[in-house]
Amino acid sequence: MTKFIFSFLILLLILSCNSRVRAPQSPSLPLPKGDGQYDSEFPSSPTSPYLDKIVQSVKMISILTFYKAYEFRLQDSVTIEQIRDGSFRRKAFMQSIYERPAAGTATAILQSDKEILFLTCAHVVMQKDTAIVYYASEKDSRTKSKFIYSFAQKMRQISSLISVPRASQPKLIAADEEKDLALISITLAERPRTPFPVLTFPFGQAKQLHWGTFVYLIGYPKGKLLLTSSVVSAPNRDEQHDFLMNAMVSRGVSGGIILALRDGVPNFELVGIANALNAQIQYYLKPEFKEKNTFVDMEQPYQGKIFLGRRIADDSNIAFAISAESVVRFIRKNMAKIKAEGFNVPADFPLQVK
Repeated sequence: MTKFIFSFLILLLILSCNSRVRAPQSPSLPLPKGDGQYDSEFPSSPTSPYLDKIVQSVKMISILTFYKAYEFRLQDSVTIEQIRDGSFRRKAFMQSIYERPAAGTATAILQSDKEILFLTCAHVVMQKDTAIVYYASEKDSRTKSKFIYSFAQKMRQISSLISVPRASQPKLIAADEEKDLALISITLAERPRTPFPVLTFPFGQAKQLHWGTFVYLIGYPKGKLLLTSSVVSAPNRDEQHDFLMNAMVSRGVSGGIILALRDGVPNFELVGIANALNAQIQYYLKPEFKEKNTFVDMEQPYQGKIFLGRRIADDSNIAFAISAESVVRFIRKNMAKIKAEGFNVPADFPLQVK
């Protein structure tokens, strides 16, 4: 009996050891709370009450630019020198006027009585003054020759902030084309009864972002106000602390604000401005339609002319961002211009978290 009990205890000990080997316990790694860092996890508290207010400060800016275009024959040998001295006009065999629409995102950051200051990207509000297309080289069709096929010159640009009624056309206050940042202002027809919705959360520090930091992006891709979440990639990708993120956005999101949370809700901070997408040029074949309402019988083979079209495919889910540090430096650099426009600037504006 004693031998049986001893054998049973040895067997129980072996099974117990095997059980521990087969099912090891994972170490517990509690998430840090109050560490002063930007959060990489999904918010555990409701964000809607705060995001509802933030999105009200984000507006769509619409741009319509009118150009006058000139086309030249190859044998006329028009070069850039003739464009500069103005002699190109007498060689143009065709002239036309066309319009080019564009859109982007602008965020209200300051109000002073009827004046509202917005932050956006320079390329949104500063459309190109000229556009030149060259003939291909005779030796290599992949390279351009020195002879110009067409030249377009900007005649007029009309801007407006959508969903801001009874407001003046946006005025460019300051711009930095290298940093791709701009400040614009509008004047309301009358002082609003309630304060205009401006972004009140502070500017953060993009240099403190990490791989996987959770962020929100608010903008107007394809003209629709969109709030999307993403995670940071390639933080501090340059000396300016710019970064990348994966986001399902498209053209129109330029100027959109990027927000991160520091130690949870409601500690939102603006950490960047979206300014570019990883776009690609796609070529396709298109039929000749001289009239917009031309009827096409889809059951019959197409007999008309075929042309080559070009479009920009921007749905790559890769978005580029300008750091909050660059934005703050830009605003402070142009503080005199902001005050000259009549804005009563608070002493701590723009407030940046240290």
